[in-house]
Amino acid sequence: LQLSEVEATALYAGIVVDTKNFAVQTGERTFEAAAFLRRNGADPHMVSMLFKDDEHTVLTRAKIITEMQQPLPGLAVAVHSCSCQDKDTPIIVAQAADELLTMDDIRASVVFSQNENGVSISARSDGSVNVQVMMEELGGGGHQTVAGVQVKGVTAEELMPKVIELAKEQMKESDTDEGNPVAGHQEVG
Repeated sequence: LQLSEVEATALYAGIVVDTKNFAVQTGERTFEAAAFLRRNGADPHMVSMLFKDDEHTVLTRAKIITEMQQPLPGLAVAVHSCSCQDKDTPIIVAQAADELLTMDDIRASVVFSQNENGVSISARSDGSVNVQVMMEELGGGGHQTVAGVQVKGVTAEELMPKVIELAKEQMKESDTDEGNPVAGHQEVG
């Protein structure tokens, strides 16, 4: 199989995105595929250039992160309120939720994006808290570590107590699950 440099770079970019820069869901085959793509001309520098952010994105994400609160040990929550929701807002909110997980002792992050129609939520977990179950309770869905929901006609302030309670339940369940490889965290609540 021979790939052009553009094809190899595009596939390499997909691996970088799916593995969060080779940090999650990687195995021997992931690195073998990346090596194959590099041998076929994949350009990591071009990939990094593709993922650069503009000033607005960086500053908005930073503002969300700096306004984060910890209502429970291990849970980070933040609210982004803006009547000027643009097409990049869901991406910025999701990135902020991802970045909050990089903080010490944060097991789950929930970022609310509020506008005149209601609230969108991006929830993330390090794997020890099932955010999918939390978001399903609110009418959304996703995966154990990445989930979300859109709720019309409510504010983040109104929804926050319910989300905190759902997180508390999931964290307690996680802490008592002996099969959970990351269980045994600090008691919640």
